[in-house]
Amino acid sequence: MKKTYAVIGQPVGHSISPTIQQVCFDALAIEAAYVPFEIAAEKQADAFKGLKALGIAGFNVTAPYKEAIMPYLDGIDESARLAQAVNTVKQTDAGYIGYNTDGAGFIHSLKADFKQLTTASTILIIGAGGAAKGILVALLAAGYRRITITNRTVSKAEQLAIATGVEAASLTVAAAQLEQFDCIVQTTSLGMNPTDDQLPLDLTRLRADTFVSDLIYNPQETAFLKAAQSNPKQNGLGMLIYQAAVAFEIWTGIWPDIDKMIAAANEKGFKKC
Repeated sequence: MKKTYAVIGQPVGHSISPTIQQVCFDALAIEAAYVPFEIAAEKQADAFKGLKALGIAGFNVTAPYKEAIMPYLDGIDESARLAQAVNTVKQTDAGYIGYNTDGAGFIHSLKADFKQLTTASTILIIGAGGAAKGILVALLAAGYRRITITNRTVSKAEQLAIATGVEAASLTVAAAQLEQFDCIVQTTSLGMNPTDDQLPLDLTRLRADTFVSDLIYNPQETAFLKAAQSNPKQNGLGMLIYQAAVAFEIWTGIWPDIDKMIAAANEKGFKKC
């Protein structure tokens, strides 16, 4: 019997998840269809229950429902508990279980593009929202400890730092100390608008060999990545691909062909920076 998988959110019309997930099912001759479901905020409770009632085999969760979905699930994996957000759900004998693959996807992507990365690398994370938290807990779980959080609202960075045992700094202090970091990770929404040239952090003191990562993949090169000039860098497409690959493995037990996923994304006009 053909299984159905999905991505849910609002909006989801822009999502390339159906493209990159379906190519994996097809390549492995798995009888499955992956479809987008846009869910209106006022209908979310009915929609979440409906997915379960329909017997959807698994689904990805995007904004704004990564936290809202949690009370409707039958269990939460440790990855989602630590991140306090769910982006992948699997139907199991125990019911619908929520996972978070964002952090693992980011680490896979970072390792693939930043070959000099070690657990001794110094990492600066810009932002203190859900994306930053998911990446932070994954980095810590993987043994990366030399991490500093910076954010426009310093108190939020400090709260996250205290909760996780890392350092916090204001944007001004972080910019002044930029030379000490081996890797900078931009997790805020600044730059999603192609005409937005506002930088989340002054890069004047950026070291020439510092690796720069921006979680945004559309536009392909944000103002932040442009400001990094010739530094080694990446946009968020790699993270998107790898978090989808981790989700696919959770659903099927099979690690998909990353090259096929990247090729499918490229055909849709999305490319790695």
